[in-house]
Amino acid sequence: MIYNHGNGVTNELHFGVPMIMASHGYFVVSPNHPDGSANYALDVNGEEVWYNPAEGNEMTKKENGKTVANMGFWDATTRTLDKRIKAVHTLAQDISSADFCKNNLGSDISLDTEKMISSGQSFGGITAISAANDDQPYFKAVVTHDPCFFPEFSKVDNKSFNLKHPT
Repeated sequence: MIYNHGNGVTNELHFGVPMIMASHGYFVVSPNHPDGSANYALDVNGEEVWYNPAEGNEMTKKENGKTVANMGFWDATTRTLDKRIKAVHTLAQDISSADFCKNNLGSDISLDTEKMISSGQSFGGITAISAANDDQPYFKAVVTHDPCFFPEFSKVDNKSFNLKHPT
């Protein structure tokens, strides 16, 4: 299972579901996405990446005395989704390699990668759904809670958004 954190948080804040799944025998990998969507992460070079939704834009703003969605924030979040999907596919490919456990865990255990699950909460939920919906050989099911569909809202609104795997 690959478990994706929501926007503005880290995998440490989302440890509950991965721990529950692991207690039932699942091998769970929960990356911190170093694309600015985690409140803190390290990139592949060990450089710090801090949460930066849209250069200071907040999720909501005041307009004519009313609180409305700040589209600058949501547009930046939508652009981040493609980066996350690519990262999830790369991680799934790495996990599927024969030497993954030996190289990363120092163990010769083998994983049943024929039943890989894409998972997450909020922005991690739509990341999980979108990564599994792409044409890819890895994910056979999706487990999400409270997925944020905003990045795919136009597809949901015109009824062209389809789930390709059991959820």
